[in-house]
Amino acid sequence: MQDGVQAALLAGYEDLEVVGESHYQDNLRRLTGYPPPDQRVRQEIHAVLVAEDDNPHDPDAAAVWIDGLQAGHLSREDARRYRPGLGRHSDRTASR
Repeated sequence: MQDGVQAALLAGYEDLEVVGESHYQDNLRRLTGYPPPDQRVRQEIHAVLVAEDDNPHDPDAAAVWIDGLQAGHLSREDARRYRPGLGRHSDRTASR
């Protein structure tokens, strides 16, 4: 995530499907404290969702960031539902 991005913490608990996490395994290990590969990890987290208009695989993509590390993307179904309220990736990079 870039500095200058504002995030809003919204009330409620949602289980959202995160996809593509296989591409972010190093980040996920850092976020969970490097548990053994066969250990299931369950912990409450706050994630930041960012619209990725420039994503070459899906123009409606929404990235999932946790503590400054990308962890994956929302499923296509969840991304369609949440995209209208998300800041755009281009907004994030324009403030550099």
